[in-house]
Amino acid sequence: MKNFNKDKKKILAQIDSPKLNMPIKDTLDELENQMDELIVQVNKRIESGENKHINLKKAGNEIIWTLPYPKKTDEFNNPFYDQIPPIHINDLLNFIDQRCHFMDAFTHIKPHQSKNQADKLCIKGVLIANATNLGIYGMSESCDLKYQSMLQIEKNYIRLETLRAVSDRISDSMAALPIFKRYNLGDLAHGSADAQKYHTKRETFNSRHSLKYYGTDKGVAPYTLILNHAPINVKMIGSHEYEGNHLYDILFGNSNINITFDRVSTDTAGTNNVNFVLLDSRYVDYTPCYKTIRSKTKLICSLKDINNYKQLLIKPSRKANRKLIEDEWPNLQPIFAALMLKETSQSAIVKKLSSHDRKSKTKDALWEYNNILMSIYLLRYIDDPELRQYVRAALNRGEAYHQLRRIIAETNGSEFRGGSDLEIEIWNECGRLLANAIIFYNATLLSGLMALKEQQCDFAAAEFIQKLSPVAIQHINLKGFYEFGKSQRMIDLKEMMGLLDKILRVHLKR
Repeated sequence: MKNFNKDKKKILAQIDSPKLNMPIKDTLDELENQMDELIVQVNKRIESGENKHINLKKAGNEIIWTLPYPKKTDEFNNPFYDQIPPIHINDLLNFIDQRCHFMDAFTHIKPHQSKNQADKLCIKGVLIANATNLGIYGMSESCDLKYQSMLQIEKNYIRLETLRAVSDRISDSMAALPIFKRYNLGDLAHGSADAQKYHTKRETFNSRHSLKYYGTDKGVAPYTLILNHAPINVKMIGSHEYEGNHLYDILFGNSNINITFDRVSTDTAGTNNVNFVLLDSRYVDYTPCYKTIRSKTKLICSLKDINNYKQLLIKPSRKANRKLIEDEWPNLQPIFAALMLKETSQSAIVKKLSSHDRKSKTKDALWEYNNILMSIYLLRYIDDPELRQYVRAALNRGEAYHQLRRIIAETNGSEFRGGSDLEIEIWNECGRLLANAIIFYNATLLSGLMALKEQQCDFAAAEFIQKLSPVAIQHINLKGFYEFGKSQRMIDLKEMMGLLDKILRVHLKR
């Protein structure tokens, strides 16, 4: 970062990050004490039998330990929604617009132009056409809108900028629902990030071969950030790109949304050599789910002499190079600052920092710092069954979103048909917007029903409602002939709450 040393105080004040201003010696002292306490505590709880969520098996003179893998729960299409009256996607979008006025975010490419009612109808038509991979020509044959009208609207209103603004508005509205914070895991805003593979019909720069996912075809991989079931952000990456190098970017690249994360989980593909330390610098607890946790613990390091722990079951394999981190701290600070100030592509910086190419002392120090934080996390993961459950629950929510997103895409074929990377990205954003709208609709109903049951002092029912995932689509009609010009069906929330209350009583067999 240019001029960092010259303007260090000014830049650090602008960032307002206590961790960057704190002497690195004090930070490492805290981490040393935390790690030492954890190593002792983890082994003590295993030896005493207090940790009942670890399996021990003797093999000769060696004790083999394993962790029971948390069960996956089906977060998608809960049977509760089978009884809810079906609603057409057109009516659902009207309802969402009444709640958060998302149509206002669709601005004309020429600022002086304004929307009329016909424009709004065509915007909905284009959104559904692109999200379901029907395309506007196919939509013109399946609805009461003309192809030329939709084509003009698509050119004037449907841009990445407007689509993201609409999705942000829907996400912010969902975050304002009373039920949203009830979806927190361990009282924390615990999100997840994962990529989903899609075929592309036409060849573009980002579409690449992947024998595992596409056979002989090509495809792309939308990388989506989920919090409390809502798709907060998405980034289109090639199937050849490593997911973990885009985690920082997807978390902090969108500054237009008023939602913060306390914790984020990924699968093994979301990990790299620097994500622990980069997210820690932003006060986000990184909690990945590793495929082989036992082999990963062989990388645990310590800031104290490892001979202190040689008799323990779970122990560090080496001593971390504290001096290297302290010596290189002045060179690490500008890296953190550049990422926080978004002076250049965040994913490009992360890719270089995580790469094994071009070794340097600064990079080695960053990796060593990352290893210390990873070691602390691994010890926490072994010791805390609740943490493991929360990590699995967060990832399950991401998988449920992918199921919903896949069903929307497969309404008219699962391939992206865009002729360029930009078109594919626009179609994907249309799909995210539609999925976000469906989730928000379901969450609005559940939030209202939860409030009703709490007013009735039926807290057991309210707790049941909080556990229902809003990711469901069996009551949403995406197919058929679309009549956008027909008089809108208004949803009476009060009437709907009465109906949902009856459905809930039957569901709970009361």
